Amino acid sequence: MEYKILKIAKIYGGSTPSTKSSIFWKQEIPFITPNFLTKNYNNFIYYSDRYITDLNYNYAYKNDIFITCRAPVGIVKINKLDKCYFSQGIKRIVPNKKIVKHKFLFYWFIKNKKVLLKYSNGSTYLEISKYNLEQIKINLPELIVQQRIIDIIEPFEKLAEIYEKLIKLINNLFSLITKLYSLQTKEKLLSYFNWELSEDVYN
Repeated sequence: MEYKILKIAKIYGGSTPSTKSSIFWKQEIPFITPNFLTKNYNNFIYYSDRYITDLNYNYAYKNDIFITCRAPVGIVKINKLDKCYFSQGIKRIVPNKKIVKHKFLFYWFIKNKKVLLKYSNGSTYLEISKYNLEQIKINLPELIVQQRIIDIIEPFEKLAEIYEKLIKLINNLFSLITKLYSLQTKEKLLSYFNWELSEDVYN
């Protein structure tokens, strides 16, 4: 059955407190930004690289869906923090559990990033508004079918996570090892492994 997003989920926008006032930046609660979502290869958000004062409103909760709405549009993650805040560059989507499973909607957004871009506009950079996001149409099977689809995809998703963690571990280990040697030794190591020297090795 076809629905507009408006009919199957609630959408909330985020905000960023003034960085000029330290009262808002007391390191009390995770603060999620588009930049962090873009850099995080995991599909799930378990932590953040920034924290702010707990303002006691507009939280995002566990299993809410995050979508970047600008710069860039369409990075999608599932929040696994009990509660956190998020910036204005992100939309928080809360699915109606009676109609759609959050994981199914998450997969749908990943597969249909082109649809998000189609509903975006802007001269300097693309941005998708809350209204336009709500107007996107989606065909939903019954909940039991949604769960079957999730059950098929999840094992592959877990394998992808393991692979990404392994690549990150290899990169970190290589950077650590090469930093223990002189530049000449680094070049020999790189030549041995037939790898190119990245800029971060020198930092």
